[in-house]
Amino acid sequence: MSFSQYQRSSSSKAPAEKSTLPGLKAIIDYNPSEGQAFFNEDDAAVEEFGAMKPSQRKQLTLKQRADRIKSIVDCTFCVVTRDEGEVVIQMFTTAVATDRPSLYQMVEGHAWKGDWRRGAFVSDDQIWNGLYKDQLSRLRKIINNQN
Repeated sequence: MSFSQYQRSSSSKAPAEKSTLPGLKAIIDYNPSEGQAFFNEDDAAVEEFGAMKPSQRKQLTLKQRADRIKSIVDCTFCVVTRDEGEVVIQMFTTAVATDRPSLYQMVEGHAWKGDWRRGAFVSDDQIWNGLYKDQLSRLRKIINNQN
């Protein structure tokens, strides 16, 4: 192979280079709950968030926050404790205020309209089902940026 042939072949993207973005996103959006037994998912998310410094909590991406909140409120055969509810509130509180409705949508799968979705003829929000009433009231104000 001549030098010019080598330059042409090395300047094109290799197949491995084309598929690095999903791998990088998986590293960036690491979720400690993934790979856990279903009954440990919420505990892993709460434990990791509790071990973070306040500055680290603010650096979580929206996807990281949404995945952790889902692990806490949408777990199989579990009850959300008051302490776990406080972690959910802290994840919203430490998010940028303008990102909070988007975070809600990532968790629940529908847009935030100023209040929780609940009722006899709709599927209730997982957050609504999980948190205590006083926590829901505080969190509603946080998402609506009324705190």
